[in-house]
Amino acid sequence: MWYSKVVALLVVGALVVPLGVKAEETPLRLPVCQNRSDEFYPIEAQMRALQGRVVLDLVINRHGRVTSAEVKNADADAALVEAAKKYWASATCKVSKDWADRGGETMHFSLNVVYLLNDAPEPAPLDPSSQQVVIRAKLRM
Repeated sequence: MWYSKVVALLVVGALVVPLGVKAEETPLRLPVCQNRSDEFYPIEAQMRALQGRVVLDLVINRHGRVTSAEVKNADADAALVEAAKKYWASATCKVSKDWADRGGETMHFSLNVVYLLNDAPEPAPLDPSSQQVVIRAKLRM
């Protein structure tokens, strides 16, 4: 029997410095985001043993809603690109109460999303200046 288990999803804050704010002043970080979906790594992609990397440009509003998730770059099958975009486009994030005061109504974040199977080594990010999220699935036959 074929099945899989997604074993890890890690999001750590990426530094974002809004225009007009000096880097040494308190920079904003990519907030912790979540999605009610458990479809991190599409089963179809796992069955086809697909791995890949996607860079997304996320726009998050002051209410913590991701209002846009656009693909900036990708080295992945279309199934993984669409999964990354769909998952993050419907995510909600925990933003600070002073979000609008510190950076405006919306803020942009760049995020590397990496899909890996089993114990594959983690590749270099497509965008080294962006935070990286690794989604790993364990496949068993």
